[in-house]
Amino acid sequence: MDFGIGASGKLKAFLLTALAVFMSSLAFGIVSAPMGKMHPVLGFLLKSFILLVFGGISAFCMGFAIQSLRGGPKLPPDVLLRCPTCGEKTPGDLVCPVCGELPHDRKLVYRIESEGLWGHAIGAIILAGVGCLGLFIMIGPYLDGERRLWALIAFAALGLLMLAVGVVGVFGFLLILWERVGGSQTITFSCKGPDRYTHGSGKSRWGKVIGLEGHGQVTAPLAPRGRSEGGYRAAQGDVELAEAIATFDAAGIVDLGHVTTYEWRVGDPSGKTRSKHPEFHRTIDRLIMMILCNVTEPVFDPEDDDAEIDAVQRVPIESPDKPDSAILRFLGKFIVLPMDVRAFKSKLDADPIHRTQTIMHARVLRDRGIVVSNELVEAVVEGFAEQKTV
Repeated sequence: MDFGIGASGKLKAFLLTALAVFMSSLAFGIVSAPMGKMHPVLGFLLKSFILLVFGGISAFCMGFAIQSLRGGPKLPPDVLLRCPTCGEKTPGDLVCPVCGELPHDRKLVYRIESEGLWGHAIGAIILAGVGCLGLFIMIGPYLDGERRLWALIAFAALGLLMLAVGVVGVFGFLLILWERVGGSQTITFSCKGPDRYTHGSGKSRWGKVIGLEGHGQVTAPLAPRGRSEGGYRAAQGDVELAEAIATFDAAGIVDLGHVTTYEWRVGDPSGKTRSKHPEFHRTIDRLIMMILCNVTEPVFDPEDDDAEIDAVQRVPIESPDKPDSAILRFLGKFIVLPMDVRAFKSKLDADPIHRTQTIMHARVLRDRGIVVSNELVEAVVEGFAEQKTV
């Protein structure tokens, strides 16, 4: 129901304003009405309850109606200058030189949630009204002439419970006021694309970023990067195991992908400490991930003559006569989840017998005609040697 003119926000503001007017009118009518022969103390407590609760609800509705028309709080300019994937200071209309993020509108990625005191103050006012009602219930029966002990105890217990709720609400607001004075705001962001995923959070105060942290992950096609000018491998390592892993990838038993993870932080994301010049820290971890491919076949419904192939429901082929089923089951003992080739190598290095068996399986595949490129082997060798960089 937006109709391109922001009708949803305007409609919400209109409904909240109407509710605020209704609650205010109701509170005014009750408070201004005579209380008859009611004890003055009870009349004061009852009017206080109506005024605080109904008035608090009215103020709450009006506040959110104004917020619906004005929109949410604005993002600090410093936030939009940061690449959400790697944290590099790169304008949103340029390609990030570190992670290669393409230009886009970062206002759609970042979200800011105000932690102001308005909502907490209204809640404290409403709970204070509940406390007044608790006092009314506690002393009301006695002032009205009730003298039965069990009735007085029952009303006192109920009133004390409501009074405790009111006191706790007001005390909680005072604690929040002490902790959050200064207009602290929470910043969150999340972005997902075909080749990357990033998320993070932080704090800002008075339009300035106190701290921000993010986690970005970029997936790219596998490619060697360390080839020398003469065409020889620049990275030396466990070529034998690298050839085995590359053979499994070429045979379609595993799937290899290059994943780069960025962990970055600016200042103190918790917002507890503040600095005029927040420090920037970033860690980059490049690795090659292995995913065990499920060799599958389609499922048919034997009772449906017109059934088509279900592209979603598939079952693994585990028949012993399938040539790759033994290798698939063997690797399944080591690769349960997507695994870094470094972790896979560490597992096999600690188990020499199964390492030898892994290499023998790869040789069988190559004997059957599986061809492996030197570039693929070289990329896996480099994956063994990848280290975190700061």
